Amino acid sequence: MSEQPSPTAAAIGRAVREERTRRQLSTRALAAAAGVSQPFLTNVENGRVMPSIASLYSLAGALGVSAAALLPEQPIRLEVVRAGGGSRIPMRDSDGDKSSDRETYTQLIAGARGRQLGAYRFELTAGYEDVTYAHDGEDIVHVLSGSLVYRYADHDDVELHPGDTLWVDARSAHSWMVPAAQLGMTELLLITAAGATHRHGTSTDASTER
Repeated sequence: MSEQPSPTAAAIGRAVREERTRRQLSTRALAAAAGVSQPFLTNVENGRVMPSIASLYSLAGALGVSAAALLPEQPIRLEVVRAGGGSRIPMRDSDGDKSSDRETYTQLIAGARGRQLGAYRFELTAGYEDVTYAHDGEDIVHVLSGSLVYRYADHDDVELHPGDTLWVDARSAHSWMVPAAQLGMTELLLITAAGATHRHGTSTDASTER
Protein backbone atom coordinates (compact mmCIF):
# COMPACT_ATOMS: atom_id res chain seq x y z
CA MET A 1 0.00 0.00 0.00
CA SER A 2 1.41 3.40 -0.94
CA GLU A 3 2.05 5.93 1.83
CA GLN A 4 -0.22 8.92 2.14
CA PRO A 5 1.49 12.19 1.19
CA SER A 6 2.50 14.28 4.19
CA PRO A 7 0.79 17.62 4.86
CA THR A 8 4.19 19.33 4.51
CA ALA A 9 4.78 17.78 1.06
CA ALA A 10 1.28 18.80 -0.04
CA ALA A 11 1.79 22.38 1.17
CA ILE A 12 5.16 22.66 -0.57
CA GLY A 13 3.62 21.31 -3.77
CA ARG A 14 0.83 23.87 -3.68
CA ALA A 15 3.31 26.69 -3.08
CA VAL A 16 5.53 25.59 -5.98
CA ARG A 17 2.54 25.36 -8.32
CA GLU A 18 1.21 28.77 -7.23
CA GLU A 19 4.59 30.47 -7.73
CA ARG A 20 5.09 28.76 -11.10
CA THR A 21 1.62 29.79 -12.27
CA ARG A 22 2.15 33.35 -11.06
CA ARG A 23 5.29 33.58 -13.16
CA GLN A 24 3.53 31.94 -16.15
CA LEU A 25 6.10 29.15 -16.35
CA SER A 26 5.38 25.71 -17.75
CA THR A 27 6.42 22.67 -15.72
CA ARG A 28 9.01 21.95 -18.41
CA ALA A 29 10.52 25.44 -18.12
CA LEU A 30 10.66 25.37 -14.32
CA ALA A 31 12.08 21.85 -14.25
CA ALA A 32 14.84 22.87 -16.67
CA ALA A 33 15.66 26.01 -14.68
CA ALA A 34 15.80 24.08 -11.40
CA GLY A 35 17.74 21.14 -12.82
CA VAL A 36 15.09 18.53 -11.99
CA SER A 37 13.02 16.27 -14.23
CA GLN A 38 9.53 17.28 -15.35
CA PRO A 39 7.93 14.09 -13.89
CA PHE A 40 9.63 14.79 -10.55
CA LEU A 41 8.33 18.38 -10.54
CA THR A 42 4.82 17.12 -11.30
CA ASN A 43 5.04 14.72 -8.36
CA VAL A 44 6.20 17.55 -6.12
CA GLU A 45 3.37 19.85 -7.18
CA ASN A 46 0.84 17.07 -6.59
CA GLY A 47 2.26 16.43 -3.12
CA ARG A 48 3.24 12.85 -3.98
CA VAL A 49 6.90 13.28 -3.08
CA MET A 50 8.82 15.43 -0.63
CA PRO A 51 11.63 17.31 -2.40
CA SER A 52 15.08 17.00 -0.89
CA ILE A 53 16.64 20.08 0.67
CA ALA A 54 18.78 20.51 -2.47
CA SER A 55 15.75 20.38 -4.77
CA LEU A 56 13.79 22.72 -2.50
CA TYR A 57 16.54 25.32 -2.74
CA SER A 58 16.88 24.78 -6.49
CA LEU A 59 13.16 25.23 -7.08
CA ALA A 60 13.10 28.33 -4.88
CA GLY A 61 16.05 29.81 -6.76
CA ALA A 62 14.45 29.12 -10.14
CA LEU A 63 11.25 30.79 -8.91
CA GLY A 64 13.11 33.77 -7.45
CA VAL A 65 11.86 33.23 -3.89
CA SER A 66 13.37 32.06 -0.62
CA ALA A 67 13.15 28.41 0.37
CA ALA A 68 11.06 29.49 3.37
CA ALA A 69 8.47 30.94 0.98
CA LEU A 70 7.72 27.40 -0.22
CA LEU A 71 7.18 26.01 3.28
CA PRO A 72 3.75 25.90 4.93
CA GLU A 73 2.38 29.03 6.53
CA GLN A 74 2.17 28.78 10.31
CA PRO A 75 0.37 31.85 11.67
CA ILE A 76 1.08 31.09 15.33
CA ARG A 77 3.07 32.84 18.06
CA LEU A 78 4.44 29.76 19.81
CA GLU A 79 5.25 26.27 18.57
CA VAL A 80 6.46 23.19 20.45
CA VAL A 81 7.89 20.18 18.63
CA ARG A 82 8.39 17.27 21.02
CA ALA A 83 11.29 14.84 20.90
CA GLY A 84 10.91 12.56 17.89
CA GLY A 85 8.47 14.95 16.21
CA GLY A 86 8.87 17.21 13.20
CA SER A 87 8.67 16.62 9.48
CA ARG A 88 11.28 14.25 8.08
CA ILE A 89 12.66 15.41 4.75
CA PRO A 90 15.06 13.38 2.56
CA MET A 91 18.56 14.66 1.93
CA ARG A 92 18.37 13.27 -1.61
CA ASP A 93 15.49 12.84 -4.04
CA SER A 94 14.69 9.15 -4.30
CA ASP A 95 11.49 8.82 -6.39
CA GLY A 96 10.38 6.09 -4.02
CA ASP A 97 13.79 4.47 -3.56
CA LYS A 98 14.11 3.70 0.14
CA SER A 99 17.86 3.10 0.06
CA SER A 100 18.63 6.59 1.39
CA ASP A 101 15.95 6.72 4.09
CA ARG A 102 18.59 6.97 6.83
CA GLU A 103 20.04 10.09 5.26
CA THR A 104 17.28 12.37 6.49
CA TYR A 105 16.90 15.34 8.77
CA THR A 106 14.12 16.14 11.17
CA GLN A 107 12.77 19.66 10.89
CA LEU A 108 12.39 20.72 14.51
CA ILE A 109 11.13 24.27 14.10
CA ALA A 110 9.77 24.98 10.63
CA GLY A 111 11.31 27.92 8.82
CA ALA A 112 7.86 29.02 7.80
CA ARG A 113 6.92 32.07 5.78
CA GLY A 114 7.54 35.24 7.74
CA ARG A 115 10.03 33.63 10.13
CA GLN A 116 13.67 34.59 10.26
CA LEU A 117 14.95 31.47 12.07
CA GLY A 118 14.85 27.79 11.29
CA ALA A 119 16.21 24.92 13.39
CA TYR A 120 16.95 21.45 11.99
CA ARG A 121 18.27 18.25 13.50
CA PHE A 122 20.26 16.21 10.97
CA GLU A 123 21.01 12.49 11.06
CA LEU A 124 23.75 11.64 8.54
CA THR A 125 25.34 8.33 7.61
CA ALA A 126 29.09 7.77 7.36
CA GLY A 127 30.44 8.96 4.03
CA TYR A 128 27.58 11.38 3.39
CA GLU A 129 28.63 14.48 1.44
CA ASP A 130 26.34 17.45 0.99
CA VAL A 131 25.97 19.74 -1.99
CA THR A 132 27.22 23.32 -1.69
CA TYR A 133 24.96 26.17 -0.58
CA ALA A 134 25.13 29.94 -0.25
CA HIS A 135 22.31 32.11 1.08
CA ASP A 136 21.66 35.33 2.91
CA GLY A 137 21.97 35.23 6.68
CA GLU A 138 23.94 33.20 9.23
CA ASP A 139 24.24 29.54 10.25
CA ILE A 140 25.14 27.91 13.56
CA VAL A 141 26.09 24.21 13.55
CA HIS A 142 26.29 22.25 16.81
CA VAL A 143 27.46 18.61 16.69
CA LEU A 144 25.51 16.27 18.97
CA SER A 145 27.28 13.00 18.12
CA GLY A 146 29.75 11.62 15.60
CA SER A 147 32.00 13.92 13.60
CA LEU A 148 31.63 16.36 10.74
CA VAL A 149 33.97 18.05 8.28
CA TYR A 150 32.73 21.57 7.46
CA ARG A 151 33.85 23.19 4.22
CA TYR A 152 33.62 26.95 3.88
CA ALA A 153 34.64 29.07 0.88
CA ASP A 154 38.46 29.33 0.77
CA HIS A 155 38.85 28.48 4.48
CA ASP A 156 40.62 25.27 5.50
CA ASP A 157 38.24 22.40 6.27
CA VAL A 158 37.09 22.39 9.90
CA GLU A 159 36.61 19.09 11.72
CA LEU A 160 33.86 19.17 14.33
CA HIS A 161 33.19 16.71 17.17
CA PRO A 162 30.45 16.29 19.81
CA GLY A 163 29.92 19.54 21.68
CA ASP A 164 31.63 21.69 19.02
CA THR A 165 29.75 24.71 17.68
CA LEU A 166 30.47 26.67 14.49
CA TRP A 167 29.07 30.01 13.28
CA VAL A 168 29.37 31.19 9.67
CA ASP A 169 28.29 34.02 7.43
CA ALA A 170 26.16 31.89 5.09
CA ARG A 171 26.60 34.18 2.08
CA SER A 172 29.77 32.30 1.12
CA ALA A 173 29.68 28.77 -0.32
CA HIS A 174 29.56 26.07 2.35
CA SER A 175 28.92 22.35 2.71
CA TRP A 176 29.73 19.42 4.98
CA MET A 177 30.68 15.78 4.89
CA VAL A 178 30.83 12.85 7.31
CA PRO A 179 34.09 10.84 7.33
CA ALA A 180 33.60 7.53 5.54
CA ALA A 181 35.52 5.62 8.23
CA GLN A 182 33.25 6.82 11.03
CA LEU A 183 31.25 4.24 12.96
CA GLY A 184 27.59 5.14 13.41
CA MET A 185 25.60 8.26 12.56
CA THR A 186 26.48 11.93 12.90
CA GLU A 187 23.77 14.00 14.54
CA LEU A 188 23.86 17.77 14.51
CA LEU A 189 21.69 20.81 15.10
CA LEU A 190 21.58 23.56 12.47
CA ILE A 191 20.12 26.96 13.31
CA THR A 192 19.85 29.27 10.33
CA ALA A 193 18.85 32.91 10.16
CA ALA A 194 18.04 33.67 6.54
CA GLY A 195 17.48 36.87 4.63
CA ALA A 196 14.97 37.58 1.91
CA THR A 197 16.74 35.56 -0.79
CA HIS A 198 18.35 32.14 -0.95
CA ARG A 199 20.65 30.77 -3.59
CA HIS A 200 21.69 27.18 -4.02
CA GLY A 201 24.38 25.88 -6.30
CA THR A 202 27.71 24.12 -6.51
CA SER A 203 29.66 26.91 -8.19
CA THR A 204 28.74 29.93 -6.09
CA ASP A 205 30.83 33.04 -6.40
CA ALA A 206 30.62 34.58 -2.96
CA SER A 207 31.03 38.08 -4.34
CA THR A 208 27.67 37.81 -6.10
CA GLU A 209 25.90 37.07 -2.84
CA ARG A 210 26.85 40.30 -1.06
